[in-house]
Amino acid sequence: MTATSALLELSKYAATDDDVPEIFGTPSSATPPSPVYNFELQAGRWLEGLRTRDCDPVAPSTLATFASRVKTILSVVGPQTSLEDFKNARMAQFAQDAKRFEWAPSTLADHILVIKLIISSATDPEGEEIFPRKWNRRVINAPRVERDKQHTPCLTRDEVETLLRKAKTEQERLIYAFLCGSGLRVSEVQAVRVSGNEEQTSWNPRTAVVSVRNGCFRGKETGRVKTTAGRRNVVLCSELNQALVAFASKEKRENGSFLFQSKNGLPLKQSTLRYRMAQHVPDAAPHAARRFRISWLRKCRVLEEIIRRSVGHADESITDIYSFQDETTVRAAIEAAGLGFHLGRVRSATETA
Repeated sequence: MTATSALLELSKYAATDDDVPEIFGTPSSATPPSPVYNFELQAGRWLEGLRTRDCDPVAPSTLATFASRVKTILSVVGPQTSLEDFKNARMAQFAQDAKRFEWAPSTLADHILVIKLIISSATDPEGEEIFPRKWNRRVINAPRVERDKQHTPCLTRDEVETLLRKAKTEQERLIYAFLCGSGLRVSEVQAVRVSGNEEQTSWNPRTAVVSVRNGCFRGKETGRVKTTAGRRNVVLCSELNQALVAFASKEKRENGSFLFQSKNGLPLKQSTLRYRMAQHVPDAAPHAARRFRISWLRKCRVLEEIIRRSVGHADESITDIYSFQDETTVRAAIEAAGLGFHLGRVRSATETA
């Protein structure tokens, strides 16, 4: 038999299921299971991504707000609802079903935004959306958010002075004055320490400057500010600073301790502060005090860039980035504007007892 005829006599090869080359691994590990894209699982992935990302980190308070909205959304749309099937008609149904909550249009818009963010967060390894959507506002038919009708209370001078007059303690009175006279966010006020370190929100009694470096959330310092613009130095009016100096001295506040604190030395609770403010003046809240400060500075014709940088708002234009006001100019403007309300004197120990 020749070599050629021997080859021809060999039986033909037939592949079987057992013939799996080792290079490809076993059939069970060849293809990983595809992820499930329903609202419950994808919302969890989205929130975890917000919590752990290094790019544009999210403040703990914002993350808690998102988590609360997700919980409500899941109760309406159902946790097992597929993202692939959720389009304009389903969003319109959500808007109708949410009427039972009697939300303001802005609150409904906030929840609709979270739904859109959850769906758009489902991406492939290249970051491309798996379920791209072209949302149609008319199909969704949610009420329009009218900015001029939103509830944005702002304290008046009389209301500020009512708060100061009705405060039960000297600390409570100085907190109201500090909120209305500095424009700081309430979370930032909670975190203010007397002559703290560079990583803390610190009040310097000698220079009358508050260096905002972090805030508080649920009684603990966050180690970060809400936004990039929130990291700033705020110059206080000398009248307010002198009142704080007298208060800190009388209360024997040590360097590094919180300026405003509970009996155990921890930051004051926001809920307690809000409750007390509303008791004294209906509709009063910490953010209303912030609006009072901004409104007063504008009334006094303080430069917009000084106002924005004092309250921690971002620049609006390239021109704002190029413009720079030195500390002398800022201090003169703040001093000229004053507080906008009558602060009164610091009470003695016998008066506050």
